[in-house]
Amino acid sequence: PGNPSPYAIMRSTLPQKSDGSYKVDGQKSYNDLLRAVAFGWKYPEDVTRQVLDRAVKDGSIGDGIRGIHAAYLRGYLIRNRRKEIAVALDINNNEPAYLMGRVLAYGDYLQYQSNKPHPVTKSLSALYLREVSFYPGVCMPHIVRKIQYYCQKLDRKAKNLAVYYYRDYNDIMSRLPSDGWPQKFTREEQALFITGFYQQQKEFFSRGKKADEAEADV
Repeated sequence: PGNPSPYAIMRSTLPQKSDGSYKVDGQKSYNDLLRAVAFGWKYPEDVTRQVLDRAVKDGSIGDGIRGIHAAYLRGYLIRNRRKEIAVALDINNNEPAYLMGRVLAYGDYLQYQSNKPHPVTKSLSALYLREVSFYPGVCMPHIVRKIQYYCQKLDRKAKNLAVYYYRDYNDIMSRLPSDGWPQKFTREEQALFITGFYQQQKEFFSRGKKADEAEADV
């Protein structure tokens, strides 16, 4: 959703009990967000923290980032941080945290491609999303090594495909700062990281869907 309602955002974000009731009182957060949307104010930092926590939790258990959370974080970056964030994947966005999110999405996709026809038991993002969103300096070297392994594995199965994806991956890596990974993300960088990851995953999904449709038409 491009412009989710405050009610929908909070309902999808706040932790719920088995009976559907909320574990915490979200009325204040909801009221703060409602006023921000109504009057064009900045989004509440407390709500942003809750959305980030929920997005990371969902991604870490393999559910993926929800579109409603990605839409909120994009709005937060635009309204609160004055960033220019496209609706879909922006290959010209050189924000380091955004690029790092794309790298993790490439890791997921290369893992999937290199394991075909066998299913992936646990994706790279399920293993690392929570940790890397807080401490990228610790986790990104491990992710990069995993990606190199998946590329080598894919190269043995489908060399042309491996070259194609590795070229794009190397282009992203070449635009990252040369002075090493940041040790910790700020809240703004967390939002950029999740946005880059989500948008790159959506692009891969769209690319795969088009390939399946083309194959079905043959």
